[in-house]
Amino acid sequence: MSFQLLLITPAETQAAELAQLPALFAAGLSVLHVRKPGWSRAAMEADVRAIPAAYHRRLVLHTHYELALQYALRGIHLTERARRDPALPRLLPRLPGRSVSAS
Repeated sequence: MSFQLLLITPAETQAAELAQLPALFAAGLSVLHVRKPGWSRAAMEADVRAIPAAYHRRLVLHTHYELALQYALRGIHLTERARRDPALPRLLPRLPGRSVSAS
């Protein structure tokens, strides 16, 4: 049995968070769940763009799901609130081959 290392970011921004990610991925981090509930779409996109594209297929977003399509990310994580969003049925068919998780 093989294991995968998964990390969930803290909800609050950490000063060195982006700078530490390449080393974490190089050390074996398989999946990074980006959990920033208070962030605007622009702030989330800025962080996604700051992460080297080589690691984008390892990113799962907890908000601003359209960025998963725009940047070919690993997938999305649906919060309880997001699962009640009437737009969700239109989004899911656009994510074939991507990860969709929920809490």
